[in-house]
Amino acid sequence: MRALAEVGVRTPEVVDTRNGDVLAGVEAGGVPEPRYCDLSRWIDGAQLGDSKKASRVIRAGRRVVPNDRAYRGRRARARRSLAASDAFVRPVWDEASLVGDTPAFGDFRDSRA
Repeated sequence: MRALAEVGVRTPEVVDTRNGDVLAGVEAGGVPEPRYCDLSRWIDGAQLGDSKKASRVIRAGRRVVPNDRAYRGRRARARRSLAASDAFVRPVWDEASLVGDTPAFGDFRDSRA
C-alpha cells in the first residue's frame, strides 16, 4: 500500500508497530498459535454489498475504482515499481478468489465466534 500511495493511488495508511514493523505477532488464550495482525487507517469508501451483488458487479465488468487517465498512470507506475521487487507476489483477485467456493482468505462465515 505504501508503494501505491507513493505514486498517488489513494490507499489506507499503514500503521507500524512501536518497533517499526508492519506486522505484529499476537497470542491469546485459547488460540493454539500466534496470529499476525496489521493495522491501517480508515478511509471512506462504499461497500459493494453482499457476496452475490459483488459477484454480479465483477462478472459485469463494472469498475469499482476510478478509471481516468491520471489514475491509470499512477497504477501503471506502481505496477512497474512493485514488479521490480522480487519479494512482491501479486495475488489473483477474481470472482473465485473473492467470493467463490474457496476464497483466498477463507470463508468469512467460518471466522465468527
